[in-house]
Amino acid sequence: MTHQEILKKVEWKDLKSLSFKEMLIENNLTIPWFLISISLAYFGYYIIALPFSAFFFLTGLRQVHNGFHNSLGTNKFLTWLSLYINSILMMTSIHAVKFNHIRHHKYCLTDQDYEGKSAGMTWYGAILYGPVHMFLIHKVTLQIGNKNYKRNVILELISIVIFAAIVFYFRIDFLIYHIIVMLVGEFLMAFIN
Repeated sequence: MTHQEILKKVEWKDLKSLSFKEMLIENNLTIPWFLISISLAYFGYYIIALPFSAFFFLTGLRQVHNGFHNSLGTNKFLTWLSLYINSILMMTSIHAVKFNHIRHHKYCLTDQDYEGKSAGMTWYGAILYGPVHMFLIHKVTLQIGNKNYKRNVILELISIVIFAAIVFYFRIDFLIYHIIVMLVGEFLMAFIN
């Protein structure tokens, strides 16, 4: 069987319209993991909360990725709102991640693909590169992104700083835990990609 014949036999279901049930699942996928993680952290069970935090982070990545490609089944504003809320909860500008992800599709593994820069690195090199990666995706978006991307990145970064400042000022331990775990996750993004 040729490659073309195989492709013709595959029933493509991605990028199709979502049913109401699928839309509810896609847009609420992160909620149980977040609530369990935060609840456990609230009661001081930080170690037990870790896997739930990890699943929140991973389901958040799935949700925002679908948002990047307008595949959440919602209108433009609700998709934007999902990206904005996830920015605050995941402690990074998701619109900066979106900008670089869309460029990744266009410039896959070239010098202009900042998302794919770690692809040729060793596993430990990608982990060590993680904090630089997070800085670069924001820098690149602010330098060459259009007006809307720049505005969204600035809004998200300001919102993250305000959220973190409130959490640390009032010493809300379970949210301090959440912030630290999300930052660790973000710093591992070059490895996860």
